[in-house]
Amino acid sequence: MQRVDLYSDPLTYDVGDGTGAGWPLGGPVSASLGGEAVISWRRLHDREGCEQDVAASRQSTEDLFERLREEDRERRRRKGRGKWTHRS
Repeated sequence: MQRVDLYSDPLTYDVGDGTGAGWPLGGPVSASLGGEAVISWRRLHDREGCEQDVAASRQSTEDLFERLREEDRERRRRKGRGKWTHRS
């Protein structure tokens, strides 16, 4: 595997928003900043793998939602069974 320099300039203590070369002046750095960096790197250097992971994640979520909908339909169907309804 070939070495890739993501940020080759020297780091400075310039004030910024926590991205690029700037450090945040105050307050927390967002928790998602590391994840965003990984996703950006993968999109640049492993586009195919990243897209496959996104597609697999999307499919997994759709499968989960479909299973939950089916369980809800089954629960409502069972709940309605055996109910006595009065007709006048």
